This record gives sequence, structure tokens and C-alpha cells, in this order.
Amino acid sequence: METLTISPRFFTHELNNYSDWKKAFWRELFQNSVDAKASAIDISVTQIDGCCKISFADNGPGMD
Repeated sequence: METLTISPRFFTHELNNYSDWKKAFWRELFQNSVDAKASAIDISVTQIDGCCKISFADNGPGMD
């Protein structure tokens, strides 16, 4: 079995990247659409029983 070693610097870097989780949340959603070469993105936000539901869809090819 192969061994994978990850430097502690990686975790420090990622912690800094995601320290603002709200910004990271939206960035990841949009980046996924960009990576999929989507040309349209549909975002809807609804509130149900005090909870917020976010639906994010694009016209990219999807995952296999």
C-alpha cells in the first residue's frame, strides 16, 4: 500500500483559506460551476421553519 504524507503547512494554508466560511461556501459553489464550464447558474434561497435552504444549479455536464 502506498503512503501519502501531507505537510502541516497544507492544513495551515487551508485553515486560512476557509477561515471565512461564508465566503468559502459561495466561492466553492461558483468555482464548481466555472470548472464545469457552465454558462448559466440558478440560485434560489427559501426559508422553511426558520431554516435557510439554498439551491444552486448550473447547466454544466454534471458528475459521472
